[in-house]
Amino acid sequence: METNKYGYKLCYSLHKSNKKHLYIVTNTYGLAEFEMNLCLNQPEQVKQSNKTIRGPTWHIIPIKNKKEYKKLWKGCPF
Repeated sequence: METNKYGYKLCYSLHKSNKKHLYIVTNTYGLAEFEMNLCLNQPEQVKQSNKTIRGPTWHIIPIKNKKEYKKLWKGCPF
């Protein structure tokens, strides 16, 4: 199991695209894997437009530095 003091982000990319879209930010790798398994078992929707994501490839990416960490958690509602 990987460890990272800043956390992980779960991203998806669509078919034939290199661009990764942020889906959720987590504190631990285990929680990122749990969220990814949920996404694989049921169809997910784009958060802003509520359209179903079709054929995504899921990626768990570590947050690399404190600047990125602060940016990602800035809009967190809790």
